[in-house]
Amino acid sequence: MSARDFSKISPAIWRSRRFLGLETDAKLQFIYYATNEHVNSSGVYRLTDGYAVDDLGFQLDKYHQNRAILIRAGMIDFDYEHSFLMVEGWFKHNPPMNGSHSAGTLRLIEKVKSERLREKVASFFAEADTLRLAREAKKKADRDLKIARERIEFPDAGSHLQRSLERTARR
Repeated sequence: MSARDFSKISPAIWRSRRFLGLETDAKLQFIYYATNEHVNSSGVYRLTDGYAVDDLGFQLDKYHQNRAILIRAGMIDFDYEHSFLMVEGWFKHNPPMNGSHSAGTLRLIEKVKSERLREKVASFFAEADTLRLAREAKKKADRDLKIARERIEFPDAGSHLQRSLERTARR
């Protein structure tokens, strides 16, 4: 069972030509892939046909047809040998949010049995984590700039204000 309480699906999905071009069953199957109890923070996980067919209530041949359609549409990737599924574009809507989240996601990526999908998701993860680090650096720089400006504007402020600013800077 997934430790995730939720997964993000952008409202833009309802304007996506790829998604709107799918039959209803394929749409449901894609949403299932992005939200089922097996999905994790890497967007790559092991999913056997039996679990999915049981969860969705589809016949196996319909399930296979839908999966093939979603692969051709570039919405998922699948490793048949290891039964690992990757939700394409996962990190666009589910990026690592902090260092702990990033470390946990990396541990999950390292456990992916499919070398092809592991390498593929690692590349997307590296890009998403680089963006996270840049956001964190900008946030810290903005905070440091604010503190510096306050020190210039209020150079004789009491030690209480100074201690408060220093505590803020350490966060």
